[in-house]
Amino acid sequence: DLHLSIRRQRQMCKETALGTVAIAAFICTVFGRSIVSLFLSEPTEAIYSYATQYLNTISCFFFFLALIYLYRTSLQGLGKGIMPMVSGIFEMICRVGVVWLLLNPYGYWSVRLASPVAWIGAGVPLMISYLVWKNRKKKQLHSQAV
Repeated sequence: DLHLSIRRQRQMCKETALGTVAIAAFICTVFGRSIVSLFLSEPTEAIYSYATQYLNTISCFFFFLALIYLYRTSLQGLGKGIMPMVSGIFEMICRVGVVWLLLNPYGYWSVRLASPVAWIGAGVPLMISYLVWKNRKKKQLHSQAV
């Protein structure tokens, strides 16, 4: 049954994504300073501080990033390419909007939160789109069985 196969594959992908998220978050929080050193020569303590704060913040939200990839690729695999494209636009609008709206009152926190908010903003329409497809497919399969 196609529906059961899709559900099993999605469950396997979720489990893989959760494991990957846990590993990535661990690496970012424990080895953040070393990661910064890979990209910058002679960073100051202030740069280390800002960069590790950023890595610690975004690592808490990697789960939402994984959901974006999971739902985006699921929809693209189903031939539903419009919503993944629209979610990319939502992601950019959220990222810029958070910094633009919150920079003055919250300073660097707006930069730290821009990516997580963008991931959630892009993920919600993808998740809704997938769930709409799933419910329609269930109804279609049910009506064919009856």
